[in-house]
Amino acid sequence: MARQEADREDLLQETIAYPRRGLLALDQPPNWVLLGERLQGAISIYGGSDSVFQFNRDGYLRRVFWQGTKWAATSGQLESLVRIKPHEEADLTNNEEKIHRVIHQRHAANELERQRMQSHWEQLRQTLVQTTALYPQWSRVYWDSQLIERSSDLWHAAVDHFTRRLRRLPKRLSIAQSPSAFAAEPSDPCWLEEKA
Repeated sequence: MARQEADREDLLQETIAYPRRGLLALDQPPNWVLLGERLQGAISIYGGSDSVFQFNRDGYLRRVFWQGTKWAATSGQLESLVRIKPHEEADLTNNEEKIHRVIHQRHAANELERQRMQSHWEQLRQTLVQTTALYPQWSRVYWDSQLIERSSDLWHAAVDHFTRRLRRLPKRLSIAQSPSAFAAEPSDPCWLEEKA
């Protein structure tokens, strides 16, 4: 438990990519959620230390960390990123090459993985939508990288902003064309479930 608290505090303080961020305490797992927003509008949700959902500015899912696997959007599909250790490469003979070469093995999410990820997202989103408007649940809020005092008008405005942003996130995940937080998306989303 102490390690989880340390992880949460480190993440809250070190997420400089998100000048707008808030820590939400929950009464059920994942027990805490960190919401981070970039200035350009891309949003990330850290559901405890077990899951991360990152969206681009248009609300498309661009990256996921879930059940120990990293996933990234590629051409409207999620692909897992598995790092292959250099010593596992049989074709490299030079030790120096082995040390400096990084290889990622990719595989596309199958239907069962997509369904489980969607279900997990729906549960997390529902919990967040029900909880975010409750001011006491927000333990810390940063705006423009500055910690805001809980009693200030800016604190209330920031919590209201995060609540609106979370409610606008899609119930059904649509996959981005790339893992970039800033890439523009086509008007026809690639839904997480297979198209008929």
